[in-house]
Amino acid sequence: MISNENLDANTTTGIPKFKFEGEIATTNCCFTEPFDGYIIKRHSKLQIKSVEIQLVRVETFEHKTSATEV
Repeated sequence: MISNENLDANTTTGIPKFKFEGEIATTNCCFTEPFDGYIIKRHSKLQIKSVEIQLVRVETFEHKTSATEV
């Protein structure tokens, strides 16, 4: 679930109220396998015209973590 209430207060200034819920089938994905899940809009003060999903690859090596956008 993501909404105005569970975001950092510094990033929500001026953002209209919203609430989305969803589920991703797995957080560990192989590129040759389908990506599965769903998103439900519970509330939005404004009309939603599109939704963008950001995929991030997280790698850990020798106790160091690196995140890059896919």
